[in-house]
Amino acid sequence: MKKILIILFTLALCASAFAAAETAGEPDIVGNIEDGSYTLLVHTKPGDDGWCVDGTEELEAMLSIAEAMYTDEGFFVRLAPVSDGTATVRLVHQDEDFVCDRVYTFDLLIKDGAVRESIGGSYTASPAEEEQDPCLSGEWAEKDSQITRMTVAKNADKGWNVEIVSPVTHEAYIFKADIRYDCGRDAFVYSDGEQFNAPVETDALGDPVYGGERGIFRFVQGEDGALSLVWINEFFVERTVTFVREEAGN
Repeated sequence: MKKILIILFTLALCASAFAAAETAGEPDIVGNIEDGSYTLLVHTKPGDDGWCVDGTEELEAMLSIAEAMYTDEGFFVRLAPVSDGTATVRLVHQDEDFVCDRVYTFDLLIKDGAVRESIGGSYTASPAEEEQDPCLSGEWAEKDSQITRMTVAKNADKGWNVEIVSPVTHEAYIFKADIRYDCGRDAFVYSDGEQFNAPVETDALGDPVYGGERGIFRFVQGEDGALSLVWINEFFVERTVTFVREEAGN
């Protein structure tokens, strides 16, 4: 189990040169310095409109997104200098469910009011689901009380089904969501979570108390080296619960 989780973290955080990404079938990305601005052109496939630049406050303090559009050639963006220093541009690709599956970064040097140099970058992709599944699927229990239980099962299509049950003796709710791995957040994300009052028949649920909840699940390593899965529900009912894996025989 520990070995599988190490593989998962390695895949999730891996970075490689752009040349390696291109040989793996990634799109052709061309970056140029033009009149003191930095331009990026992604030669996209027809119908692929999932590209964007992550416009963080840190980036906007150094560069402004002067243009960002789709052309006949693909996705084009022009970044104009705002202040001198170094800035990291994050070019993000999202799938049809708005989950980030690839991130490209470009590190730029800005001096005397102009982009002078592209000084590095990296490529990160979401791990393959078949590599993640042995780490994620199975039975989990709340770390402290062992009362709230979680079941994670692979979807036949994409992602995983999650069901969390907290009995009447605890907080009395049932939570359900479909999760996908998002390499932009380095976490499993959901935007369709539903919470129901408990007790209810889990195979014949009525209307949810809360619907459309969003949040994340993230692996966290403790001081003792043990890995846990932390659930952070970010909407309607804000909640953080740490789960530990139930190994066979426990």
